[in-house]
Amino acid sequence: ASVPLLLSSGTDCSLQFQLRQVVTTPDSGFMDHPCLSIAPSSGGLQPYGSASVVVECRPETEGRLRTVVECLINGEPRRHIEARAEVQYPAVCLDQCRVHVERAFLGIAVEREVVLINNGLIPTQFAWSSQHLGSSARHCRLEFAPMVGRVGPREIVPVTIRATWTQTGSQPEVVARCRVMGRAEPLVLLLSAEVLGLAVSYHVEDGSSPVVEDAPLTLEFGSDNPLGVPRTLSLAVTNTTAIPSSLTAFVRHFPPATPPSPPVMAKPGGPAVSNGRARFLLNRTPNIGDPTSKTQRQAEAVYRSALLREGRGCCFVVTPPSTALPPFHTATVTVTAYSDMWGQCEDVLVCEVPGLESRKIPLHYGASGCPLVFPSTATSEHTLIRFGSHAPDAETVKRVIKFTNTSPVELQVDWRTFNILQEDGQLVDLVSYIGEPFPRETRGAAPRPRLSLDSLDDSVFQHEGTSDDDIAGEGPLVRVHLRSHEGVRSDKPFDIHPKQMVIPPHSQATVQVSFRPSIRALNEMGDPLQAYALGYLTLQQQPLQHMTRKSSYEVQPLRIDINARVEHANLTVECDEDHGLTFNYPASILLQGDQVQASASRSHRLTLLNASSSTLQFSLVCESQHFSLAAPELGRQSGVVLRPRKST
Repeated sequence: ASVPLLLSSGTDCSLQFQLRQVVTTPDSGFMDHPCLSIAPSSGGLQPYGSASVVVECRPETEGRLRTVVECLINGEPRRHIEARAEVQYPAVCLDQCRVHVERAFLGIAVEREVVLINNGLIPTQFAWSSQHLGSSARHCRLEFAPMVGRVGPREIVPVTIRATWTQTGSQPEVVARCRVMGRAEPLVLLLSAEVLGLAVSYHVEDGSSPVVEDAPLTLEFGSDNPLGVPRTLSLAVTNTTAIPSSLTAFVRHFPPATPPSPPVMAKPGGPAVSNGRARFLLNRTPNIGDPTSKTQRQAEAVYRSALLREGRGCCFVVTPPSTALPPFHTATVTVTAYSDMWGQCEDVLVCEVPGLESRKIPLHYGASGCPLVFPSTATSEHTLIRFGSHAPDAETVKRVIKFTNTSPVELQVDWRTFNILQEDGQLVDLVSYIGEPFPRETRGAAPRPRLSLDSLDDSVFQHEGTSDDDIAGEGPLVRVHLRSHEGVRSDKPFDIHPKQMVIPPHSQATVQVSFRPSIRALNEMGDPLQAYALGYLTLQQQPLQHMTRKSSYEVQPLRIDINARVEHANLTVECDEDHGLTFNYPASILLQGDQVQASASRSHRLTLLNASSSTLQFSLVCESQHFSLAAPELGRQSGVVLRPRKST
């Protein structure tokens, strides 16, 4: 510290001065030692002039300084000036010397604030050290703002600490040092923290059921989803920390097929070429200006076919396959199941977050329904065949039905027809069979006899060269199937052909349903005649791994409802004459002039009306030689066909 001192001359003479410190023995509680420097310590004063002198104090110890400055002027007595000073060290401290971070995250900076307080009157400089002490110092990176600065008298300076830890767990104290000018020892700040790593939580978003924390996480689509109808579940993935990350999700066993390549344009403005052939025909499109446009239903069908084109029968589409996980953010991943074949499949949804172990979530999806669809309805719903009304013992009527196998596997279809009786009190059917319910028939071979439980003998259960354990390993020998009773198995009056057919994947097939009208069927079934045909589906190949499929009686068959009527023939005859078919001949009809004719003829017109609802086939026969038909076609053996409510 320095103090200016002004010397002034009040005479007209030139004077010389000299200044020096005189060390004294102060009273108790004070100190005195050579600590003053005077500049200039000597000099001259002009008449009535003045000179400025700076007295600087540089004490060596802390205390209360009391000393004397002696001034010598030639020709004048000595003069003494008392000098006083309060000597102190810089009184700078921290408002807190220990900082504990209760929740810090790995690699994420945490900011805390401490305050430097100058309790004295002496301004000073401070600087934080870049070297830290402590066992966890190598796992902690500290930044101070400001790193260096000045603290004025009675001033408060806030300092922001930015700490980043690179190791999880309970981190012991890190020693940070702040050096203050004028102090021998630095200020010490201790930092500790509980460092948490990345953590992610999962739960299925299903509005139908509440979230249960302790329940095992499973994506359950259900076991009875209709074929061709996509089902979607949502998985919420929450980042519960301040650490940004990313998520990648995929299924392991049933991923969707790789999208096919888009069509290549043969030339600018030309038709698209697909599979080497140009499409020149204009198909039915919703937009006449764009021949390739599709309706929403068509677009969904094409998209579904592209996803399932690898022939697994089922696939799961994960959207999005990868996404960012910002801090404390929830990302929603949707899993959509597509199917074109019945079965139960088990898969695993794998969720990968960098730095964490992969989370494997079990996934179950079951599809049910019939993959055989009718082109008229594009569904496998029951279709109805109406044969109309027919006379008893008329010719057999046939109908041809076309359907498509939309599945990726080869299916064997075995047809059975059932008659619905009016007074049928049976409730259930108990079907028992030995081995396979519908064995594959070989072309040209004799049909295999169907075994019943009553006709079995011991030879059926004897397998040469096999033991009981081998037989047991093949599965049950006798099976029993219980189903609700709707009709009685019969091939009359309705029948279907062929009884067994094998349909390749994604191909069409036809079946012929025939009806032979009879009075017996009318008496047994009543009016109208109602029946149905069931096509039982049998798999020709084993399903893939992680996929189970039932077969035969255990899956929903394809059903065709049948309706017909049998009516008695009702053919009415109307004559033009009121007296009917009475022929009156006078004898004069044989006379022609003067001659007598050998014969003469007279005709009556008849109107034949088919009063029934069925087509009639009939013929007229004259048993007497005296009568004949004017229309020979009415007497042919093949007869005449007369439509309902028509006359001839």
